Amino acid sequence: MALQPLRSVGGFNDPPDPQSEILRETARKRANDNTWNMVQTGMMAAQLAAQSAIHDQMEEVKRQNANALAVQQELLNREQLQQYIEEFIFQTEKLVEGFSAKSDVPASTRYFLLQSVLAQVEEDGIDTATIRGRDNKAAFEKVMANVHQLLAVLLKDPEVQEAIEWAEKQEAKRIAKQQKVSEELARLHQQRAEIEIRKNPVSFEEAARSYVAAKKEQIPDGLWPVAIVALVCMSLMILPLLILIPAFGFDIYQHRKNLNEEANQPIDYQLSTIDSRIADLQSELN
Repeated sequence: MALQPLRSVGGFNDPPDPQSEILRETARKRANDNTWNMVQTGMMAAQLAAQSAIHDQMEEVKRQNANALAVQQELLNREQLQQYIEEFIFQTEKLVEGFSAKSDVPASTRYFLLQSVLAQVEEDGIDTATIRGRDNKAAFEKVMANVHQLLAVLLKDPEVQEAIEWAEKQEAKRIAKQQKVSEELARLHQQRAEIEIRKNPVSFEEAARSYVAAKKEQIPDGLWPVAIVALVCMSLMILPLLILIPAFGFDIYQHRKNLNEEANQPIDYQLSTIDSRIADLQSELN
């Protein structure tokens, strides 16, 4: 049986083309590379998503820990406050007990010490609402009642009455002195503001006139016409004009700065004197 030649669509099959095989192999490699790149990209995206989720979760844990620490610190502060209040009640009980009996402490001293206890209670806002425990609340109410009762007894003492009168006079003097100092401070601040306005009295226009006059004195009288002609000629040229205008402006600015520094010296001295006086009065007022 004779062999039949194999035919393609267009005729006999051509022998394999090496270049076509290379192109097909290159295409397959590129397809594989693209597939692997896509896989890698997907893996990296998944890794970044996981890392982002872990980071968010850790931040949430940190916030929860911070809140927990804040709550713990608040509880510790409240517990410490209760300890301070209990110690305050205990010391006040001892103070009342010592002042109630026969004491070598003058009556006026006892009176003002007990008044300082009431002032502290009022200033710090200590009451039964801030005290924990029925026993502590009852002890606080009892010791405060004893303080008021002892104050009422001490208030009948002539020594205490005389001390109160003296203290009231001293307080009146203090208030009057404080009012006088406050008025003096207001006057000094007003005076300082008025002096501050006088700083930098030389304007740019005045500095320019002074600058021209100073330069005129430096040029001999015979050279003035030559200088004027030179300036006029240079003004007709663009480049020298662009150089001269900023240079003259800077020189005038520096000249104005020097004039103001010279004029500000006595003003600065007055301001420093007033500032020193204000500081002394503020210290005295405090």
